[in-house]
Amino acid sequence: MLLAPLIAGAETAQKLPPVTVTGEAEALEAFGGSPVREQDLAARRAATSDTARLLADAPGVAVNAAGGISSLLSLHGLADDRLRILVDGMSLISACPNHMNPPLSYLDPAQVESIKVWAGLTPVSVGGDAIGGTIAVESAAPEFAKDGAQRLTKGEIGGGYRSNGDAYRGHVSVTQASENISLRYDGAYAQSDNYEAGGDFKNFTATGRPGQDLPRDQHPDVYL
Repeated sequence: MLLAPLIAGAETAQKLPPVTVTGEAEALEAFGGSPVREQDLAARRAATSDTARLLADAPGVAVNAAGGISSLLSLHGLADDRLRILVDGMSLISACPNHMNPPLSYLDPAQVESIKVWAGLTPVSVGGDAIGGTIAVESAAPEFAKDGAQRLTKGEIGGGYRSNGDAYRGHVSVTQASENISLRYDGAYAQSDNYEAGGDFKNFTATGRPGQDLPRDQHPDVYL
């Protein structure tokens, strides 16, 4: 076996000239959030008693009918406890394990000021741990009298009617405020009889109640 010495010398590093990059910072929108436009909200408030229906055309949102005021929302196919629903910053859940009373069923469309949807990844500022996404709903903020004005008095009343099922609804809002104190009352009511389909959608008439049958094109009475 022969051993030979190895001699190596270090090379001097080549110094590169500096590179200067200039540019202008661009404002970034909220991560993934899609607001429902105010003009769309205004048109839909007058056409429905179901707050969930206000999101009917929002990207990634599907509205599944489950009653006159209690439609179920899904984001990209995920629903129920996989979604976080915030109302005025508070995370709400369904009052029933079968989700017959979803969070938005307790808020009338006339009370909604704005809606924003995060489908998929959700920023920490609105929960951050919802697999399906987050829906944030804000109700109208309190109003106060302008500086120098004694008081602010305003009100709103509205309603609607649908011939199918003889359904009707109404809402009222009254505000009395000074520069420092604001009092507001909001009330809403909706009611519907049997909903009639365009044709038979079931092959039975029994309702499960003794002596009570329904035609094949009608649902049972629903009081909202």
